[in-house]
Amino acid sequence: MKRWIAVLLIALSSGTASASPLPEWNNGGVRMDLSDDPDWAYALAEIKYLHDGSKAVVFVLMPSAAQQECRLGYSSYYRRVTFSVNGEAIRGGVRCSSSNGSKETHYVFWALSRQGVAFIVSALKASMSITVDHPLLTFELSAMGFTNAWDRLGGDDF
Repeated sequence: MKRWIAVLLIALSSGTASASPLPEWNNGGVRMDLSDDPDWAYALAEIKYLHDGSKAVVFVLMPSAAQQECRLGYSSYYRRVTFSVNGEAIRGGVRCSSSNGSKETHYVFWALSRQGVAFIVSALKASMSITVDHPLLTFELSAMGFTNAWDRLGGDDF
């Protein structure tokens, strides 16, 4: 009996050791590698304060080096878009942006309503990961450590 338990424990521990862990939220964000896709480098989610002082989860899609131009009609001007989180449609805004005057561009999108922000926050608090479906790309983001990161930045004060 003891030998069987030892074998079971070894089998279980070896199965979990080989699985790659999801990255954890820290400092208000999480980055997921997308380098397996030739068009995308990574997806990022960050907790940001908006111009009205409210908090939101903002998503960033970074194209690969070969795809650095804005495309599909996106520009530095804000545009409305519908994306989904775990299958729930969310009205959002999207724009193409560059960092510090760089020619490298990335896409930034966010929920436009407090209800949309609240849904995203609830989904991140309730699961290990979320699936984000944007017209440009569908990707999975880790939710591990989100609640601690959200609470460190003031909690549910949308």
